[in-house]
Order: sequence, then structure tokens, then C-alpha cells
Amino acid sequence: MAGTNKIRSVEIVKHDSRGYHIIWQRQPESEVGLFEHTDNDFTEDSFYYVRVSQVDEFSRGAWAYPTNEMAWSSPIWVKKSSN
Repeated sequence: MAGTNKIRSVEIVKHDSRGYHIIWQRQPESEVGLFEHTDNDFTEDSFYYVRVSQVDEFSRGAWAYPTNEMAWSSPIWVKKSSN
């Protein structure tokens, strides 16, 4: 993943029969990061999102405003195999 500013956090959000919950989180403290994650608690059909947020950034002018940004991936659906 890559941002236009320093990345504050990267989270993997899972939804299953228990609802939504964050199963992984990191604070890369850089504009670019690589990660890999295996859900060792996978037991049923689920879907996942990756959520990324950047640090606050202020414009350098008379009209300063926060420009912190957040992005969500499309859902990633995983079906439990019947094997």
C-alpha cells in the first residue's frame, strides 16, 4: 500500500457471525508499506476489508485545514471449503 502522506494505521477488519472486528493492526510510520496476514482463527464464511488512515496534514497558507484521509478496500470474500 502507498499513501500521499505518512500512514497512521493499517487495519484488517473481519466480518463473520460474531459481527465486525479488527483482527490485525499496524502503524507503519511511512508513506509506503508491505504486509501479509493469515487469519488463523478462520472457521466460517467471512469477509474482510483493509482500512488505511493517514496522519493529519495542514496546508501552508492562510486557510489551514486538516487533510487526514482514510481509505477502505473492497470487501474480500472468503468461503469455507467443505473439504
